[in-house]
Amino acid sequence: MKLLHTSDWHLGKTWNGLARDEEFAEFTDWLLGILETEKVDVLFLAGDVFDSVAPPVRAQKLYFSFLLRTSRICRKVVVIAGNHDSAPLLDVPREVFLETGIHVVGTAGRGDELVDKELVVLWKNDCPDTEPEMMIAAVPFLREGDLRWSTEGESAELKEEKSLLGLRRHYEDICREALKLRGSRDIPLVAGGHLFVQGGTASEGVREIRVGNLSQIDNASFPTEIDYLALGHLHVPQLVAKQENRRYSGSPLPMSFDEAGQEKVVLLVEFEGKIPAVKPIPVPVFTHVRRVIGTLPQIEEQLRAVKDSVQKTPKRTVLEVVYNGSDSIGDLQKHVEDVLEIAGEEVPLIFVARCRNEQIVLQYKLKTAPGKTLKDLDELDVFRQLLETRTNVPEDDPGGEILLTAYTEIVGQLDSI
Repeated sequence: MKLLHTSDWHLGKTWNGLARDEEFAEFTDWLLGILETEKVDVLFLAGDVFDSVAPPVRAQKLYFSFLLRTSRICRKVVVIAGNHDSAPLLDVPREVFLETGIHVVGTAGRGDELVDKELVVLWKNDCPDTEPEMMIAAVPFLREGDLRWSTEGESAELKEEKSLLGLRRHYEDICREALKLRGSRDIPLVAGGHLFVQGGTASEGVREIRVGNLSQIDNASFPTEIDYLALGHLHVPQLVAKQENRRYSGSPLPMSFDEAGQEKVVLLVEFEGKIPAVKPIPVPVFTHVRRVIGTLPQIEEQLRAVKDSVQKTPKRTVLEVVYNGSDSIGDLQKHVEDVLEIAGEEVPLIFVARCRNEQIVLQYKLKTAPGKTLKDLDELDVFRQLLETRTNVPEDDPGGEILLTAYTEIVGQLDSI
């Protein structure tokens, strides 16, 4: 039995306005070839299918087209929602998809719905009247309401304790039902999830999320009977707690500039009975992503090297330019485009997605928070400073207190999305 584990596609994401449709299409075409060549039985997509809860039509069309094409190759396609996805949107075509072997879980199952929504069984000869060959606990991104009931006056510690208990129970409940059906058969139990396990390595493109009241989950929260744990959310491919059978596949394409040059993979998992053997398959580079950093002469030298490389091997290249010199530079973006000779081009082969002038950032930091850098501040510290520097409303003013309270509530709500 073969399962291919991938996650965090973020369809619809752009590079500062530059559409990535062609890049996403190239990836899905390549992946279809892998599924066919490797004769994969199950494709598992572990969340963050889309980059936003309201994905553009072109991203949805690519998603639906890919699923239908995949259903003709794989015996089963399983998709779970991530924190970036609209769970109800993913659920809309659920009943239609089930007729074609595509099992999508947007919102989590509760009570009697749990097994129907989240337990996916691969039957021998794809006939439910025969023997099961693989069990999949397809658990989507869990929100606070999926884990616990809120009670007025609860402390933060009690909320966290109840959320952790709710998450453990959720995985225990769905895995218990899978194990009942498996019985003594030597077949694998796969479980999925979209969350942040403690000790994981994140990148700039990863938003901090909360499952219930929890920002990070202990690896011990997952039942030991799980033969392979397929996770999404972290964009760097990695093991969970150094266990070969618990993994993040990472995003197949770079989602932020600190992922530039990072090898991207999808994970081919082949089972011998319950035992998984994992083979990372490198994803080709469809668009070069580079971070250019240094003083102005250093940046100019790197830009000329980029230009020469693109002229020799034409391929879309996306750049982030970071100036960290001590001199004041006026319009850094224009200077960069002039060096590359792309100013005015409608669709340049080299696209400058972002220019960051650290000198300007530093001056603002020194003005607003002497002795501190942005890494020393959290979002509330920054908001407090903006209250004083932009509105002249101190935090202890009644108006400032109201604004700060409202902002804190908004941040808390975003953490649970």
